[in-house]
Amino acid sequence: MKFYMVEITSYEKKIKKHLSFLGFVRVENKYKQEFATKEEADAMCNLLDTYNISYLEYPNGIVRSNDYRKQFYQNIKPIIGSWYFCAYFGKPIKEEALTVDHILSIRKAQKSKFLQWILLKMNLDDINDSKNLCACCKKCNQKKGQKVSAAYVVRGILSRKRWFWITYYLLILIIIIWVIYNIGNISVSYTHLRAHETVL
Repeated sequence: MKFYMVEITSYEKKIKKHLSFLGFVRVENKYKQEFATKEEADAMCNLLDTYNISYLEYPNGIVRSNDYRKQFYQNIKPIIGSWYFCAYFGKPIKEEALTVDHILSIRKAQKSKFLQWILLKMNLDDINDSKNLCACCKKCNQKKGQKVSAAYVVRGILSRKRWFWITYYLLILIIIIWVIYNIGNISVSYTHLRAHETVL
């Protein structure tokens, strides 16, 4: 069932006691309240505006689930054998060493109406859907944090495709061969030049 969450982000201490009266419950050091419809949530937000209370309003689909890692492993299989690839760095990683990342950050989506619209257009009612999950190493996950950029989104989506990694490593191999070949040509040219100078 879809419902809407209003989360208090900042408030003056003197009105703290009124939040419980308004129906807000303290969860993980945050005051939150669920509403059955967006209209009810909007009405509460209008009331909070009159008291200059900062808040976030978002649907319940934009909340971290307890089983998103399970969803990932059920729907996204390793690229080769038991190996996944870090979406942002390209490093092969075993299942036990990887972290599962939300391509569109949960917190950013809670704060951004634009990202909520994007999720709607992608038919993603749940931000924990495997379409929004990718494998990455712990270092890249920490580096990315809550960032949302075209580069991260594209890499996150493509990283689940085997053809992407075949193309990726094939291009790297071609570049390495090209560099080695050109270094060899430069070396041969230099040797010929030195030999020519010696003759002169």
